[in-house]
Amino acid sequence: MKKIIKNVDLRLDNGIARLTFTDNGVLFNPTTAKEPDTDADINERSVGGVGIMIVKNISDGIFYRVKDRNNQLTVLKDLK
Repeated sequence: MKKIIKNVDLRLDNGIARLTFTDNGVLFNPTTAKEPDTDADINERSVGGVGIMIVKNISDGIFYRVKDRNNQLTVLKDLK
């Protein structure tokens, strides 16, 4: 099944931005993904994980759930 983002929702409430992505791709929980070894030589690293690591590091919260057999990832950022 080709991954298709079904919905992107952005809300701002009291200075907190809430960005939620919903898709029907293969179920995958990025909040439990193994951190990449950024100390390893670039040619010896496995592919993937850096984007998730960056989002985790710059956000104030990241939450995943399965809703109606879809992935739903919510990222929070305090803008105050």
